[in-house]
Amino acid sequence: MPMLRRFRNNYRPFSYTAFALICMASSACGVLEKIESDMAETERQSFIARLKTKYGEQINAVCAKRNFSKGEAVGAGDLETKKINTADAPAFVIMSARKVGGHRAMRNISAGAPLSERDFDIKHEIVYAIKDIPEGSKISIEDLEVHEIDAAKCPTDALSSAEDAAGHIAKYGISQGQIVSDHDIEK
Repeated sequence: MPMLRRFRNNYRPFSYTAFALICMASSACGVLEKIESDMAETERQSFIARLKTKYGEQINAVCAKRNFSKGEAVGAGDLETKKINTADAPAFVIMSARKVGGHRAMRNISAGAPLSERDFDIKHEIVYAIKDIPEGSKISIEDLEVHEIDAAKCPTDALSSAEDAAGHIAKYGISQGQIVSDHDIEK
């Protein structure tokens, strides 16, 4: 261990350069894309597990009746609701057509595809800590603030209401400015 520490301290510029070169080479080989894909699938699986707990093995999902091009506005007549297996749902699956009407597609969407809030220019309200909250302390409503962000940037287990966290205990230390997630609180 001391040898590693000495290398890190003495060759820090070299190690950063080497790290950057390794990252660029990995990117060229598709390694970073694979890691991102795996992370997205892990996030989706976490979302699916919560859906199954709440709704069971099948859900009503809003699907596209036709193909949509990126930037195209979606009307209520362009959508239909279908029963699908919960396991086949995308993260942030849309279960109410009212949520989508009038929004623009952020990517090309195929007819019949279950829709995700991340497919549209939809905003999410999420909870942020406005001051540090120590591990094991009771979370107060005054510790929290709600902001809107793009659905595409929203973690799947982020809390959408300050009341969902207020009164609960912080499992871990929560830093000022951090998004407060379901896994951060004891229920």
